[in-house]
Amino acid sequence: MIGSTLAEYFTEILRTINSRVAGKTRDAMLSEEATAVEVSPAGFVVQALFLVHQSTGLVMAEATSNKELTRTAGRQAELLTAVRSAAAARMAQPRLSGQTGKYRQGQIMVELSEDCYLAALVQGEPPVSFLRRMGHLLEAIVTDHGEMITAFEGYADTVPDTVAQRLHRLMRVHTGTHQRRRRPAQLVAIVLLLGGIAASVWGFQALRDRQMGALTAQVERTAGLLNQGSGVSITARTSDNQVVLEGNVLQFNDIENIRQAFDEIEGVEAVIDRIESQPLTVSTQIYFYTNSADIAPRDVANKVVDITNLLEEYPECNMRVIGYRNPIDEAEAQDLALDRALAVADALADQGVLRQRLEVVESEGTPPGVNAERQP
Repeated sequence: MIGSTLAEYFTEILRTINSRVAGKTRDAMLSEEATAVEVSPAGFVVQALFLVHQSTGLVMAEATSNKELTRTAGRQAELLTAVRSAAAARMAQPRLSGQTGKYRQGQIMVELSEDCYLAALVQGEPPVSFLRRMGHLLEAIVTDHGEMITAFEGYADTVPDTVAQRLHRLMRVHTGTHQRRRRPAQLVAIVLLLGGIAASVWGFQALRDRQMGALTAQVERTAGLLNQGSGVSITARTSDNQVVLEGNVLQFNDIENIRQAFDEIEGVEAVIDRIESQPLTVSTQIYFYTNSADIAPRDVANKVVDITNLLEEYPECNMRVIGYRNPIDEAEAQDLALDRALAVADALADQGVLRQRLEVVESEGTPPGVNAERQP
């Protein structure tokens, strides 16, 4: 009897709520259809991005899609002067948003932080998504490299390559039609309604846990498959339908492919990537006798073979072979450094390495960590 009464009561509640929600739901669905797609304005182009040290005014990293902008020193100086003027205008009015300066036919947008700022030269009306990405990128760079930025004294080699890579990535992904899928308002209303009628927090949480467990398992499987690729070492963790990626890859282009792989997993609403591109570095040193370019047999059997095996493991990587000569005992042998580099390249070619994968160069002085008076 009690069960029958409760069933009739819930049925009446459903009927009443459905009648009230139906009209509002139709209006909400029409509203969502009108706002679900955000399209970049026609003709919008990012021509250049600059990360500039605030106190010195020096460029720390840059990315350009139009080489004419920096083809000559005069043009580059003219552009940077306009960028610094726009930054000064933004600093004078910190709450100012949008365009802060002009350069030729373009606009200059500036995002500020305490020790540096990010400036973009654009043509056309920038979409909101681009301005938001600029702010997020500057915040991420300051978070990851704050100490380096504070101590920056104008030396470009103190700025990690990943900073410029992030600027290039922003130029590549910000434009185009950007669609965000939304669940129909009626479906959301039904789910909320059923959850309220069920009056079972435990049941709802159990369902959520199962969904997150399935999503986490799929994310882990995807990461495992990707890590089987050459030069890929990443971790992936899920949090509230978001996937956070960290790790390293050898090839910069792999970052976008990895991100897309996780973005296509059902249930993933956002992918945050903190993956860095770190080229493979080999510091093997092969020694030669004074005034000789002949490799010791023991180095051919050990070091040269080890390098060959490494290049076979990473077929997409090339190698630079650097030859040195002792500036004290071998000062007269002008071509000795190059001859030694060629000897190593020949030895690798004899092991089956393609010559086009080897770049041969010579260098003055001694290798890092080697004393000029050291003997083999």
